[in-house]
Order: sequence, then C-alpha cells, then structure tokens
Amino acid sequence: AEYGHHDESVQWKGRAGNIIDTLLAQVSSMHFAVDAVRAVYPLVHSEPLNSVLIHECDRYMRLVTNIRSFLWKLQYSIRNVESISAEMEENAIALVLGKVPPLWWPKSFPTVDPVGLYITKLTARVTYIKHWVAVGHLPAVWLPGLFHPREFVIAILQRHARITQLPLEQIANSYSTNLQAVFSEEGFTHVQQHSVASCTATHFQSLDALDGVVIGGLNLMGCYFDESTDSLRAQDGLNDFGQDTSPAPLVYMRPRAASKVRNRGVTVPVYQVPNYVPAAQYLTSNYIFSIPLPVTSAPNDWILRGVSLVCNCEQA
Repeated sequence: AEYGHHDESVQWKGRAGNIIDTLLAQVSSMHFAVDAVRAVYPLVHSEPLNSVLIHECDRYMRLVTNIRSFLWKLQYSIRNVESISAEMEENAIALVLGKVPPLWWPKSFPTVDPVGLYITKLTARVTYIKHWVAVGHLPAVWLPGLFHPREFVIAILQRHARITQLPLEQIANSYSTNLQAVFSEEGFTHVQQHSVASCTATHFQSLDALDGVVIGGLNLMGCYFDESTDSLRAQDGLNDFGQDTSPAPLVYMRPRAASKVRNRGVTVPVYQVPNYVPAAQYLTSNYIFSIPLPVTSAPNDWILRGVSLVCNCEQA
C-alpha cells in the first residue's frame, strides 16, 4: 500500500509539474506598473473613472502575484522533493483535476470555469485593462473584463453629476440598443467583427463624457436577442455547451436627468455569474444593476422565464 501511495504521489506531482510550467508561461507577462498608471490617471474629483481604472489594475496585479507565488512555491516543493503541506497538496490536486485552486479564490474574480479557461479569460481581462490604460477612457466598456462592474456603472453616474452639477439622486440611466449615434462607420464594422474590448477613439462619433457608454460582452440567459425585430425572443433549445445562453446585444447607457428618462421593455437584472452556480454564494452581492431591454410581449412573461444578463458564464 505504501508503494502504491508513493506511485500515486509521483504521478500527480509529475502532472502538476507540467501544468505549472504551462501556467507560469501564460502569466509571466501579466504585469501592471500601478504607480505609472496612477501618474497618468491621477485620483481627481472630476474624473471618477481614473479611480476605477487604478483599482482594476491593482486588483489584477494582486491576483496575478498570488497565482505566480502559488505556482512558484508548488514548483519548488515538487522539484526539491520537499514535503508538501496538506493545504498545498489539496490545492495541487485541484489544479491537476482542472479546477481553480482554492488558494486563488480570495483575490480572484468570480468564476465558474475550469482552470485552463480561467487563465484564458484572465489573459483576456488583463489585455483589456492594458488596452484601457493605453487608449484612455472611451465611451464603451467590456463589462466582463472588470473585477467590480458596479463600481464602473456608479462612476459613470458620478462623472455626469460632477459635470452637470446635478445631484446624483436626480440622475438616471437611459438605455437603448440603437447605436447609430455612438459608433462611426469604422466602429460599427469593428464591433461586428471583434468586440468593444479592442475599440479605439476612431471608432466613435464623439468622446464627450456626457454621452455615456456602450456596454458589451454580456450574455443573455433564458432567451436570445432578435436583431431583426430589436427585441427578446424565447430560446429554443440549448447552445453548443448545453446552456440556455446567447450573446446579449450591445447596450447604450446614457446618464440623464431622471425626469427625462423613459426606459421601456422588461427590466433585466445583470449578475456577475449565474445565480444558480456555487460561485454566486461566495459573493457579497452577485447582482450588479438592471438593464431594460425591448420586448414585443408582456414584460411579466420574461420575468417568469427568469431572464437575466450575466458577465461570466461557463464556456462563454
């Protein structure tokens, strides 16, 4: 039995060693010079998005540092045949089984993904934040790329309040799937072929801070968006991953005086992860905010279907 246990230990350590080498190669280039970002985007009252960007850089840097530290320690223990603590062994086995190690969770964004897809999404997120740093604040956001999307939404309202001198409680967001007034012709082509995550200033008709932002990257659960009718439609069957999810439309969110806002359709809640997955229970609040989407039938029909928008869903 002792030899059997030894063979099993050697086997999982060998597999863990290969996985560690792969992951370290992927996270090695993930770095933010947070102090340099602060110098370009100082914390000023007039631009709350600077604070959001700095916080995002800081959170991703802490997460990447945590992942690297874990991988280095585990790699050292395996290569030097050191005894591994029960906690480290538990996390190493989780890694071998394709799961996100529990030691990553405290500094991680919410996830429902296996570790390989988790790292792929982390790479995309870091790439997006670096792009944001490079091009500046644009009237579009890839919401799934943010650690705390709610902070961004609040900052958009705060920025409008500080520019217009209106009290925050007198401002509300209007929502529309009509993007004619936002993107340039080049921008329309770009977002159709790529995503808002890689937009640049030339893709927009205006960079006026009062014009709001286009929200992209969300997933619809329980229905799909029919572009031909510009409205929600019932989902027939599941997607290729066995889920009732589909890409959500780009939504133009524009702060205005609350008295002028007349949103129509059904109010759809936006969550970080689907409410039914275990990851949701670890969040202080999985709910971010709500977006009205156009419908051609009674709003209650969609509420009863449990329709929602999600930033991060498995295999998305």
